[in-house]
Amino acid sequence: AEGARGMSESLEICSYLIAKHGLVVPCDSGRGDLAAFRVELRKVAGQLTKPRLIKMPVKDWADARDAAYAKWKYTTKFDFDYEAAQAATPELLMKVNEVLQELAPMIHGTDSMNAWGWGMDDILILPELRMLMCVKGVVFPEKVASYIDASLKKTMLYDYSKDAC
Repeated sequence: AEGARGMSESLEICSYLIAKHGLVVPCDSGRGDLAAFRVELRKVAGQLTKPRLIKMPVKDWADARDAAYAKWKYTTKFDFDYEAAQAATPELLMKVNEVLQELAPMIHGTDSMNAWGWGMDDILILPELRMLMCVKGVVFPEKVASYIDASLKKTMLYDYSKDAC
């Protein structure tokens, strides 16, 4: 579509769709608790998800060259060690499951982080939580699992938990 070529970043794509369809999305609420949670989550989540996401049976990884490129990119440009991350899985699972416990009291809606409904906070946090669904052994607290389910059932996104590894 006009103006849609070359967008590689999620928020860039979201901004395009919001503008194209005349949608209204509240801006980031500025909640410090969510910002701090996301920082803590990112300290461990990427180490768990990077080795596994490229194994998910979705169009992004249907061509083995795409997975090989992603692995090459993170290995060479970001010094990511796939084997070390895989070996550290038990410790990383303990940490991420501990961090996820902190999220439940921050959820103020049924399908949104805030009582007033869906917004930028959800746009930022849901992809991070969804990626963790590809990791076998991640335990989402009940309220967090309900939030993810309520949000993602409205989409056509693939449920990574079906192939968690």
